[in-house]
Amino acid sequence: MSVQVRVSYETDDELLQITERLSDLEFVVSTSPQRGQYKRAYLKPRRAYRPVATPQNEAREMRAALDRLRAKHPARR
Repeated sequence: MSVQVRVSYETDDELLQITERLSDLEFVVSTSPQRGQYKRAYLKPRRAYRPVATPQNEAREMRAALDRLRAKHPARR
C-alpha cells in the first residue's frame, strides 16, 4: 500500500507551518509548479513499510536475497 498526502497552499510560509506541525512523521516533501491560485506539495513516507509477514512473503524475500547473492557472486566452473 502506498500513501501520499496532497497539500494545497498559497504561500511558502503555509507549507512551512504544515511541515513543522507534522515533523514527528518521517516524510519527503515534493512540490509541483503552481497552476492557478494554489501551489501543491506532496508528502510521501520516507521509508517503505514492510508488508505483513506471511510464509509466502518470507519465501519470496528469501528467493530474492539468494538471487541477488548469486548475481553478485557467480559460481566458478
